[in-house]
This record gives sequence, structure tokens and C-alpha cells, in this order.
Amino acid sequence: MPNGEEKLINAKVYFEGDEKNVVRSDENGLYAIDALQEGEQVLVAEKEGFAKYEEIMFVVKGENQELNLELEAIEPIVPSVE
Repeated sequence: MPNGEEKLINAKVYFEGDEKNVVRSDENGLYAIDALQEGEQVLVAEKEGFAKYEEIMFVVKGENQELNLELEAIEPIVPSVE
């Protein structure tokens, strides 16, 4: 991965509104997903410990598109002990 970025294994990837067709990224952080509808779609990626990622893209049937996702790690909330 460029710049030594961490590979996100088992990230959940789907198109908004089509959550039943979820794919997971593989051991290399790669994924492939088929869009059921053409036109403007919102691609969503989620993984525990990371902020939800959303990207608007225009889908054309039969056309392959490459999109590298960068999920931002979130700090865990640690309750204060008083």
C-alpha cells in the first residue's frame, strides 16, 4: 500500500441502500463489488475502530472502476476514573 498505510482486512463495503449485498475486504485489503443499479451511488466502507467512509460515485454497467479507500482511525473513548 502507498506510504506504508495499513491494509484494512475484513472491512465491510456496500452501496448505500443495498446493505444486503455487502462484501468484505480480503487479507490484502482489496475488495470487488457489483453495483445493481447504474447512476449516482454512495459507496460505504465500515470497520470497527474507524470512521465510516462514504464516497459518491457514478456507476456505469459493465465498466470497472478502481477506488482506493482510506478509512480514518478513531480514538477509543476511555471513561475517566475519578
